[in-house]
Amino acid sequence: MSVGPVNLLTAVVQTGQAKGSSSGGLGFGQALNDAVANLDHSQKKANDAILNFLTGRGQDPSQVTVAVEEAKVRMDLAVEVRNKVVNAYKEIWQMTV
Repeated sequence: MSVGPVNLLTAVVQTGQAKGSSSGGLGFGQALNDAVANLDHSQKKANDAILNFLTGRGQDPSQVTVAVEEAKVRMDLAVEVRNKVVNAYKEIWQMTV
């Protein structure tokens, strides 16, 4: 059993590195959509692992725990990123010009 890194924002980071300038490459919207799709996939994977375990389809309890914790960490990261974006938006909104 191997545990990989949490790659929720990999698409966003790779987009920023590969892009370099404003022309070409993935846009921020596409990178955000990819990150949300990865988050959704991890949630579905955890749900499937739980369902397989509860229905007796030979799912190892440690694999279920890892899948659930991975989904939890990814969701926590997404919530924190959302909170930072909302706070930044509020700060920009309150600036005087």
